[in-house]
Amino acid sequence: MIAQVIFAVLILSATLFFDSAVGFNGVVPIGVAFACFLLVVFSLERFRVNDLIAVMVMCVFACFTLALTFSYWRSDPAQYKNFTFVILGFLTFLTTKSLVYHLQSRQIARILNGILLFHIAIFLVQLALYRTTGFDLDVGKLLGGLGHRALTPDGLYRPTGVFDEPAIYAMFTSALLVCRMFYCKNKDIIFWLALACLCLTMSLVAYILAAGIFFAYGSMTVRIVCIVLGMAVVALLFSPLMSDTYVGIRAANVLSGADASTNSKSILLQDWLNTPQLWDFGFGFIGLRDWTPSYYDAMFDLSFYLSILVVLGFMSGLCVLVWFFLALVFSTRPLSDKLAILVVLLKLTALQFPMLWILMALFFSKSRNRVETDKSFAPLPSTAGQIVNR
Repeated sequence: MIAQVIFAVLILSATLFFDSAVGFNGVVPIGVAFACFLLVVFSLERFRVNDLIAVMVMCVFACFTLALTFSYWRSDPAQYKNFTFVILGFLTFLTTKSLVYHLQSRQIARILNGILLFHIAIFLVQLALYRTTGFDLDVGKLLGGLGHRALTPDGLYRPTGVFDEPAIYAMFTSALLVCRMFYCKNKDIIFWLALACLCLTMSLVAYILAAGIFFAYGSMTVRIVCIVLGMAVVALLFSPLMSDTYVGIRAANVLSGADASTNSKSILLQDWLNTPQLWDFGFGFIGLRDWTPSYYDAMFDLSFYLSILVVLGFMSGLCVLVWFFLALVFSTRPLSDKLAILVVLLKLTALQFPMLWILMALFFSKSRNRVETDKSFAPLPSTAGQIVNR
């Protein structure tokens, strides 16, 4: 029971990421640190040698990067803060792995389902309130933050849940959904609701994540249909029929280079490629500061694969990526899980996000038993999966 409570606190805390009176990261650092503390208090820690070695290696890479880049960024102490969050991420990884050992798959899936439903409910209530009464339920602003960015310049309302942006909602919801699918393969009402909410954000990246997850957990026939439909949707987005819609305009801006977010990523990558020290040792943990160029905001939004290279430097980042892909290839997880985690890592990128390390820990963990894989792409509602011994 204690392990279930700590696991729930850990996962929920890791997803409460929004600007508030206590900081831009919301209650994430406080809640996650508290969960790690409870693990030790109740003597539930159980660290495998392989996990400890993995964390020690990542700590070496992180310390190496901080040491080589700290003075380059005016010795700005903000680097210590981001570095501390990265270390907290490593502790989150170990804590999650320990808790999984004490939990059964159905317990893990039940907790993840509950937290998914929590975020889905807030999202739908937010959307319903605005559509019916015009009231904007802004969780971050209510808790002392600057507020979310739900309205586009054209006045289109895009719900964000508890988060600051629709894309951030998509990132955390897709990560939670995939974590849940690691332990319960049934395409039930929660699966479909989560995908529907991703689409209702009207975020281009949310559409990509939803389509990728749908593709990953579909049958071969569904995957072929997804590829055909995907090609049709891309053609439609850039057709005159969609030219006046928000998604169509956004897609056209991305393609033409007029999208500010895409431009920031492009400029940052050019800076990294053309500056020897940045290429060798990375940007480190500086992030966006008041004295740095505005495009530094894209540093932790390049996909996991590029962010690792940009933050740690080419050689260190390449070593981490090769290590990750080898572990992925030799993992006993089914192909659907491997495809799904690759999709989520297109958006879940920053090393200082505990949710990234929870995703990694759950993917590379083995609980005492496993929910039987539902190989059909059944219509909702689906039947509950049977529990089988590993």
